[in-house]
Amino acid sequence: MYFFKKDFKKLLKIFLILSFSFILTFCLSSCDGGWDDFWGEEDNDDGYYICSSFYNGTYTGEFTYIVASDDAGPAKFRLKIMFRCTNKTDDTITHNIIYVKCSAPYFGSEYGVIPNLGSVAVLPAYPPTSSLYPSKEGMGIVILFPNGTVLETNDGAGELSVTADAKYLANNIIFQEPYDPLAPFSSWSAYHLTDGSIFPKAYDTGWVLHKGVW
Repeated sequence: MYFFKKDFKKLLKIFLILSFSFILTFCLSSCDGGWDDFWGEEDNDDGYYICSSFYNGTYTGEFTYIVASDDAGPAKFRLKIMFRCTNKTDDTITHNIIYVKCSAPYFGSEYGVIPNLGSVAVLPAYPPTSSLYPSKEGMGIVILFPNGTVLETNDGAGELSVTADAKYLANNIIFQEPYDPLAPFSSWSAYHLTDGSIFPKAYDTGWVLHKGVW
């Protein structure tokens, strides 16, 4: 009888382990996001996350401006950017920028680069932004490119616009023609950290990023 009880306990233990493994495997196979959906976290594009965020992943879009030359005219460059959540507070979610690709040769990233440390996006924890709940000072995007250039959106209070689903990020203050040099409009800036050059624009007219691929 003793040996029967001992064998029974072993069989029961094996049965419980196999049952749990089957249930876990079935659950994970039913979740599109695998482990991340199972644990209730969001994954980013490289399979590693630090914290969940509806901003995690890839955004693409364009920055528009007026060319600084004798034949000044409208122009734009395209940007692809990847966010990885690193920290949350009551008001903001901070993300490292882990990849960037830009069509403007000034930034030296036409084929995609890993930006330098300090490239971050600080975004509202509870979108959307609105006139009642505007973005706070310090919210925006800063990219430090390996060639020494910097691209940053204006981070003043109320400058950032985010939709309810967090799929669209843009400048909130809309550019109005004609340009008034006494009341200059600026939603983004770009410059070189060491040689003192600035991006060749007379002035900018806005920017927008949407969640999706280039």
